[in-house]
Amino acid sequence: MGKKELAKKVLEHFESLKTERDPWANTVQTVLESVIPGRSSMQVTKETRTYTIDTKIVDGTARNSAYLMATGLLGNLCSQNSKWFKLVPELPQYRKNKKLIVWFEDVQDVFYHLMATGNFYAGAWQVFLDAATAGLGSMFMGENKAEKTIDFLTYAPKGSYIATNARNLIDTYFHHFTLTGRGIIDEYEKSGNIPKDFLESAIKKPFQRHELIHAITPRKDRDIYKFDNINMAFSSVHILKAKKTLLRESGFNSFPMSNFRYSYDSEEVYPHSPAIDGYADIQRVSKISKATTDIAQLISNPPTIVPAEMYNEYQMTPNFKMKGYDMNRVPVPLTIAGTYPIARDREELYQNIVKEHFFTNFFMMLAAGESNEMTATEVLERQGEKATVIGGMISRLTREFLDPVFDRMFIIAANNNWIPRPPDEVIEQGIDISIDYLGPLAQAQQRYLRLQGPVSALQNFLPLLEAYPEMRDIPKPYQLGKYILLEGGMPASMLNEEDEYEAIQADRQKQAEEAQDAENMEKQANAMNKGSKAPESGSPTEALMQEASQ
Repeated sequence: MGKKELAKKVLEHFESLKTERDPWANTVQTVLESVIPGRSSMQVTKETRTYTIDTKIVDGTARNSAYLMATGLLGNLCSQNSKWFKLVPELPQYRKNKKLIVWFEDVQDVFYHLMATGNFYAGAWQVFLDAATAGLGSMFMGENKAEKTIDFLTYAPKGSYIATNARNLIDTYFHHFTLTGRGIIDEYEKSGNIPKDFLESAIKKPFQRHELIHAITPRKDRDIYKFDNINMAFSSVHILKAKKTLLRESGFNSFPMSNFRYSYDSEEVYPHSPAIDGYADIQRVSKISKATTDIAQLISNPPTIVPAEMYNEYQMTPNFKMKGYDMNRVPVPLTIAGTYPIARDREELYQNIVKEHFFTNFFMMLAAGESNEMTATEVLERQGEKATVIGGMISRLTREFLDPVFDRMFIIAANNNWIPRPPDEVIEQGIDISIDYLGPLAQAQQRYLRLQGPVSALQNFLPLLEAYPEMRDIPKPYQLGKYILLEGGMPASMLNEEDEYEAIQADRQKQAEEAQDAENMEKQANAMNKGSKAPESGSPTEALMQEASQ
């Protein structure tokens, strides 16, 4: 296919995607005007960017909750300050292989390095914020061979156009964006495809912005026996929109996008978000907040009846003075009577409803109204319950966003020899790699689910011991205690092994028996000598008492 035909095809595909996207984009723009007005535009233009101040919003609950949700997801799921993931073999029988463990740890260290140097964490926060507001967060992962890392770039929802395959998984992504003339020359001049007239214009006006489209689609007409860019699994085409010109054609051996769609059904391509689902409540809070403010102003600054002759002179300002000729004709403020059902407690009620859409109470760890006198155990249990409530959303996040990030990182790192060669058994047996997420959010959910059964069983079992004491021998004390401690977060290195535990118990039992024997002997000696004189020297009683006292 020629360059012009390819550019035309991409632009036609773009217009088709735009038609499907427009209803979602219009909805998102309407919602964001009530949440983050400065980022509400869903149209990419080459006009000078404007930075607006949020002057229309009268209640910031939704905006603050969206920011908190993004920060909470980042801090509790994939924080840069903790070891939040671990690579393990998918099948348990391979998890004790020392060679495999060492290799997994080496690959794991490379992944942590790539994420730290490639700006993953800042990008992930923006992805989470976009998902909380627009419903769609997108991250591009590209090779940076010069610095031996991966560039993690976040694409704004306003420039995102997606399509899905038969399984409703995103496999097509069009990025509509702008670049300055200077940026276009730096990025695409080597390709030799920049039109001559555009190149001359870009040199004269280097900071004027121009619209571009980057189309990433599955490549079906490729030669699988060739390994050049135009025969890779996914095509990559860059178009200068105004000129309908192909700037670059290349490809990717794996899908370079990782997308987090917050909520969608089997027939939806574009997702919902907490802001979209909670839009009615956000509007209600805004109206109540405005009404409350208006009432407060009305009470503090009520209307005033002013005599006609004073109307042009009177000012309701502090220390204002004016001449008065008739003290019976002076300005009189109206008395504001009656009751008003809208009060601070009602406003807080609806603010809390908005917060629930963004799981604010979960990320604050203690829901509104909880007692501050809760024990540590009760707090952990409460956190676990909340973690299970948002388990569906976290499952989508890990499956659609984090898992593809690791897949893409592994492919790029392996192709560039940034990770060591795997052990032969990995290659020969095709051992699959699994990701264990270790962040506070994952731990709270797993801990709660694993402990819920044993703890609930114990709570029901303990009352039975009062009626049937012999039932105390049913549970295995060591195994039960070790399971609860480990699943509760206790490091395994802090626990005794079973043989050590049994030795300690045996030693304690022996000491208890010796103490009991000594006590019995002392009681016998006291009984024999009760009410009598001291035993004679050398008598059996004296010997018995000496033995008991030792």
